[in-house]
Amino acid sequence: MKQEVDTGTLLEDAGEAIGYLKIYLERQLQLAKLDAAERSAKMMAAMATAMTLGAFAMIFFCCLSIALGLLIRQLFEVQLSTAFFLLSGFYFLLGLILYFFRQRLFTNPILELVIKTLFTK
Repeated sequence: MKQEVDTGTLLEDAGEAIGYLKIYLERQLQLAKLDAAERSAKMMAAMATAMTLGAFAMIFFCCLSIALGLLIRQLFEVQLSTAFFLLSGFYFLLGLILYFFRQRLFTNPILELVIKTLFTK
């Protein structure tokens, strides 16, 4: 009879341990989901911030380009179309420089930011 009690107690203990294991695994899953949600939210917030700042930068550079075109026209006494053509040539050269250094200027910093956001706690 003592053997049955030990077996019963052993089965109860095993069942209790399995119950605790299930609770532990459920909580670990919940923790992983919350962690993924937090990292996703941080990434989306960073992207939204970058897009907002980018929009303001575009508006700023459009206004600056118009002002520079008018300034070039006034300084060099050329037609307005010529002034904007010269400004476009400058932007074309700047675009080429940015294109050739795109890996160092854009890809690597963005990649580092994404990795830092996803893999740091």
